[in-house]
Amino acid sequence: MVLSCAIFIFFNFMQIGNAVINDQTDSPAMYDYLASHAIISDEAAYDIKSVCDFSSDKLSKECNAVADEVNEDLAFINLYNIYAPVCKNDNLTTRPKKYSVSFKFHCFSTNLG
Repeated sequence: MVLSCAIFIFFNFMQIGNAVINDQTDSPAMYDYLASHAIISDEAAYDIKSVCDFSSDKLSKECNAVADEVNEDLAFINLYNIYAPVCKNDNLTTRPKKYSVSFKFHCFSTNLG
């Protein structure tokens, strides 16, 4: 008889995918998207494109100032679902729930003879 064992690990938490991959292309594309959906003005998008060099490791003071101005306008908008209504449910928690991890050890016996 052979005893086979396995450990199963269960992660219970929410995952959010698609992290920023390339600031040089992602940042200008985000501002283009926001302007094309009338979330920011064309003028704001133009200002960012003309002042910001996203290929640089450090952004200029002018770029930070323009980006900060745009980000103030975006503070109350859910950029992951721009068409969703605002949710005003008092039962929702402001803090995320703690994730949990559980370990289970299972052994299986098999008869090879």
